[in-house]
Amino acid sequence: MLGHQRLSIIDLSHEADQPMVSHDGELCIVFNGEIYNYIELRQELSSYYPFRTASDTEVLLAAYQHWGEAMLNRLEGMFAFIIFNKTTGQFWGARDPFGIKPFYYTISNVSFRFASEPVALWKTQSTKPELNQVSVADFLLFGLTDHTERTFFADIVQLRGGHSIFGRAGEPGSIKVKAWWKPEPVKLEENLGLQVYDCLEESIRIHLRSDVPVGGCLSGGLDSGSINHFAARLMNHNEVQFNSITFTEPGFEDDERQLAEATAVRTGTTLHLVSTSSQELEQKLEQLTLAMGEPYNSLSMYAQFKVFEKARTLGLKVMLDGQGGDEIFAGYPRVAALVFKAYVSRLQLHSAWRELHGFASNASLSLKNLLGFNYFFTNPTLMERRAIGRFKGLVSEDLLGQYDANVTNEYFGNKTFEQAQFMELTKYIIPRLLRYEDRNSMHFSIESRVPLLSRSVVNLGLSLPADAKVKQGWTKYALRKAMEPHLPAHITWQKKKRGFDVPQDRWTSALKPFLLNLLQESAHLNAALNLQQLTKNLQQSRSAAGHNWRLISLQLWLLKNGLSF
Repeated sequence: MLGHQRLSIIDLSHEADQPMVSHDGELCIVFNGEIYNYIELRQELSSYYPFRTASDTEVLLAAYQHWGEAMLNRLEGMFAFIIFNKTTGQFWGARDPFGIKPFYYTISNVSFRFASEPVALWKTQSTKPELNQVSVADFLLFGLTDHTERTFFADIVQLRGGHSIFGRAGEPGSIKVKAWWKPEPVKLEENLGLQVYDCLEESIRIHLRSDVPVGGCLSGGLDSGSINHFAARLMNHNEVQFNSITFTEPGFEDDERQLAEATAVRTGTTLHLVSTSSQELEQKLEQLTLAMGEPYNSLSMYAQFKVFEKARTLGLKVMLDGQGGDEIFAGYPRVAALVFKAYVSRLQLHSAWRELHGFASNASLSLKNLLGFNYFFTNPTLMERRAIGRFKGLVSEDLLGQYDANVTNEYFGNKTFEQAQFMELTKYIIPRLLRYEDRNSMHFSIESRVPLLSRSVVNLGLSLPADAKVKQGWTKYALRKAMEPHLPAHITWQKKKRGFDVPQDRWTSALKPFLLNLLQESAHLNAALNLQQLTKNLQQSRSAAGHNWRLISLQLWLLKNGLSF
């Protein structure tokens, strides 16, 4: 049995509702996402398939009938879908390369069930779900989630980005999962900045396809600023104003309002500001926790929550966001510093010296901290000891000992620049950020799109040589050069990384009475968590950022969902 609740974006008619059946009645599909190149695919398939709707969903059905599983390599978009063959009883589904749209499932002796969120699966069970203690330990110690197929529930897993699933109804043992996506090398042109610019422009052009209003999230950084440049210019050609939303926190030293305003003026964007108060945060913290679906790392998710809430009040049904830029173009200093190590290992000493000198001048961290952090961050034993030491007295040793050592060895172990970049894109950074993005946006019935994670942009970004990503200490060098003529210089060439920074310490200090009451009332519920000690930490004015916040987030999530260890 297939079910679907639709957020109508392309072809708003009821003929495009789901589940959708193919014209011959053989196939049935449920699909979450958007296929941005559906117009081109429809034109190619129109001589083979009698289309009845203008939807991208029907294009998927036609593509599967014509190309089978090979259709995946033709799709540019975000998707999670299942296609069921009524004649054979077989089903086949897939998730987009990076997991932009969610796909959770559970297998029992008698059934296969899938959904867009875990709660839809465990709420229908007759028994209380068990927590996956490996996932809990990985989250508390290292802030890692969504890095494997595991979820916070023992019997619910997720189909990883870039994977497909196949099986037969009524035969759970027939289910097979396999990877379908891998990056494809791109032939590089002489002018890499222009090539990056043209690639971004095409990606954002098709990401603007919609039958409902489109807007954008705008921070003070390069990634969202680049998207706003293209979106505003492309939409202005159709005499449609592009609206952007920025979260602002007056008095916060890293508030991005002025930077966002500068970008908005330069790009011709209509900018809308949204802010909050400690009273409102307290009122909406439980709502945010339920919206997230699983525990989350920091209150920066609340800033994103507020942006999508504002988008809804403005009537914006689609929002463009800049996820992926740091992973594709090498924006994280800890990854960028690996370029220096690569040059040294290859005895390219002139290049190594250039980067060493450049990091001292242009990196967002000091040279000493950058190199020291890189050594520390690539030592699994040190990172494990440090993380466990933080939770001494707060979490039982049995629970902490459940962390996945294979994960920490991979995440913190020695790796090349290219390996680090690929792992952050496919496992350790982007999947987690995309879950937050999807949960926050869909909570307000808004579709969030991430054009920097189109396959074309990713393939180009991963094909760029190291010195086009990191040069003279500048991270994201090719992207900076591409956007240099189009954004304010202090945006394009700023050293500090930007992206919805929030005053977490200030907020948690204001929330302290609420948090203390919460912890005191629930301290008896979970023996594995020493909430009395956490309460003491907060009473002694210790920061609730980082590891303390992860513990608060976990406990709040457990309470709101009626769960415990």
